Amino acid sequence: MVSRKDKNRAIQFICDRLEESELYYIGEMDFKHVVVGEKADVREEPRIIDVVIPNVTSPIGDFSRINRRNKARGIYTAGVLYKDRKTAFVRVVDRNKGWRTEKSLKRYSALQINQMLHLRNVEKVFLKAMGGYSLVYYQPESERLNESIRRFKMQDVEFDYSHVVPGHPSYGFVEDRVSLDYKLPKAGEEVTGAARMKYFKRNYNLLAIIGEKS
Repeated sequence: MVSRKDKNRAIQFICDRLEESELYYIGEMDFKHVVVGEKADVREEPRIIDVVIPNVTSPIGDFSRINRRNKARGIYTAGVLYKDRKTAFVRVVDRNKGWRTEKSLKRYSALQINQMLHLRNVEKVFLKAMGGYSLVYYQPESERLNESIRRFKMQDVEFDYSHVVPGHPSYGFVEDRVSLDYKLPKAGEEVTGAARMKYFKRNYNLLAIIGEKS
């Protein structure tokens, strides 16, 4: 479980990265979210953004509720998941001890299966809200990784049940399809310096935090 201290650290890191760009000022904040405002010289009508950590906000439905509430108030919403590998960024091999004998993943190498994620419900809700393309995580400092904001493209994982033939107990009950829970993450941008908000044409009320020069 992520401590209150670590959650506060994540919010402070996000604030520092946004302030470093000199495009935003910081308003109300706690361990779950921070309200950020665009400075007056960014656009004619500066926007207010609520930056939320969805897997800290519970229950799961709260993120959708917060987004709807913000939209009704003319406030934009951005999300950054806390990469704790328990409530977000959980590997398939950590959830499924029998993965080595999982024939439905035969299209993938052992390395790819080792990289696959078993999305938590909050990640699936957030991914759908963001158009199903990518997720943004706060990466706490570790022995191998820098403290950062990291974006991952979530690639589909396709089950292959060609081994299920007539006479097999599962025959007639399974089909080749895209997994609803598994994703293969492709690492994208790693933000350790100044950051800014990226607006989406498809869902303009939701934003992602990216590097200032991206």
